[in-house]
Amino acid sequence: AMSSASPGVDVAFKQLQRFLFMGAESNRYLQRRRQLSSDHARHIKDLIHLGRGVEVVREILRFSTESISICPEALAFALAVCAQSTDQATKCAAYNSLKQVCHSASLLFAFTKFMEDTQRPMSTGWGRAHRRAVTNWYCSRSPTELAEIVTMTVSRHRWSHRDVLRLAHVKPPTPGISCVFRYVSKGFTAAREEYAASQDLDVQDTLRYLRAVHELKHAPTEDQAASIIDNRQLAVEHIPTHLLRSRDVWLACLPRAPIASLLSWLPHLVHSNLLRPSLGLLRPLLQRISSDAAMSSCPWGPCATYLLLRAVGGDGGGCGGLAVVIGEPVALPPTPNVPPVPRQLQQALYTLHVASFKRVFGGYRQTLKPTNKRYLVVMDVRGTMWEGGSAASPITAIEASVLLVMGLCRGEGLTGGRVQALAFGRSGLRDLEINAKMTMADILQRCEAEPGGTASLTHPLRWAAQRGLEFDVIIVCTDRQCNTEDTEHPAQALKDYRSMANIPNAKFVTCAWMSRGFAVAPPDETAMMDVCCFDESTLKLVTNFANDNF
Repeated sequence: AMSSASPGVDVAFKQLQRFLFMGAESNRYLQRRRQLSSDHARHIKDLIHLGRGVEVVREILRFSTESISICPEALAFALAVCAQSTDQATKCAAYNSLKQVCHSASLLFAFTKFMEDTQRPMSTGWGRAHRRAVTNWYCSRSPTELAEIVTMTVSRHRWSHRDVLRLAHVKPPTPGISCVFRYVSKGFTAAREEYAASQDLDVQDTLRYLRAVHELKHAPTEDQAASIIDNRQLAVEHIPTHLLRSRDVWLACLPRAPIASLLSWLPHLVHSNLLRPSLGLLRPLLQRISSDAAMSSCPWGPCATYLLLRAVGGDGGGCGGLAVVIGEPVALPPTPNVPPVPRQLQQALYTLHVASFKRVFGGYRQTLKPTNKRYLVVMDVRGTMWEGGSAASPITAIEASVLLVMGLCRGEGLTGGRVQALAFGRSGLRDLEINAKMTMADILQRCEAEPGGTASLTHPLRWAAQRGLEFDVIIVCTDRQCNTEDTEHPAQALKDYRSMANIPNAKFVTCAWMSRGFAVAPPDETAMMDVCCFDESTLKLVTNFANDNF
């Protein structure tokens, strides 16, 4: 079916791509993640029925290997639907892609759950192709790698490694793998009894690792637990819950935990008051997150690092603790319910945030590719945009808007793309005249100096059309006020703009950061997107939409 709003667009495939990207087929992005159920399988099954099953699997694989998706479980779900297909080529392609798409144990469990949820009623047991693919998932790894995987993620979605291995009838190819399977099915004591006398070096290494995990679970004191972590280099995921408030345990983890893992646990460390200077954790933590390695290779982008900065950002000072960091007394509300945070930590997180702009669009393992598109971003700057969020979403609508502009401006500035930012002023649209070198404080001050006017969804489209300006993506940012007095629907205004500017693929994005849900984009209009929240994926959402990935 072709969309009446966007001639020539394959709507069915766009729906698939949206689902693969964010776990929903609609053109609305909500913070509330939807439960994936058999209802979501219909569009995938329709494509398979049309003979496009292999093409679907190829797209699932692309979204996985290029790290496009922000909802990896949607990839596991779609792969499960393809693996259930009666079309042999689709089924074969799906199972051949299992290890690449479901690269973690949690995704393997998700795939297994979705296979069960979507299977045909008469299906009993696992077929040969399923058992072979699962066997390959487990047995194509070294014993120590497999031991790490099965101990870090024991179960998920009511499935465990023991369940999966039993149903797949996996036969271990080596003594080392067999030792891990024995541990999974019967526990450490049984594995030790059976393999303690083995001369196989893999078995000895694996048993040592499994013993460390077992001893950590049953460590009688914090000091002994820390010693085990230190000696065997175990991960934070191995630590029993009751030890996650231990200073000694965290001292052992800090030197070698991955940066992304440390950042994920940082709110816990702050809220548990473990970063008091007297405890000695702050200095090694600062050394890790301020290191060259963190600055150059941390996988977190600008949205995630800023949300973290604001979530742990401190005790007010007119800016949620940020005034001392960004150097300007900008009128932002304090982050609620956060213990005082040392200034050095705020500074280190801000430095990491600044570095994330460079890293996210360039260098080795970039997480986003510059789109080389022309953007028009129009921001609401009225008073409600500056009002505080909640503990769940600690930033304001104006900060969200500025972060999006900064991300686009710094990313596209490297490649010749163009980003123009305007404000809804009392006397019409006002150019904020931003550039890629401006900081958050610089842009916020320009927004603050502009008397705010009424936000309109169609005004930016008419403004660009009247001036003959060419943009590939037009974005309107507001808090939650989308019901304006426009006499024309934005979809019609976008049609008119495309025709005038001769840009048939021009796109329109409505961002209402504090909304609980609204609908501006018609369901069949693939070139319009409604964004109902701000989170760590916002910049990735907009750039992938601009790049026609969904």
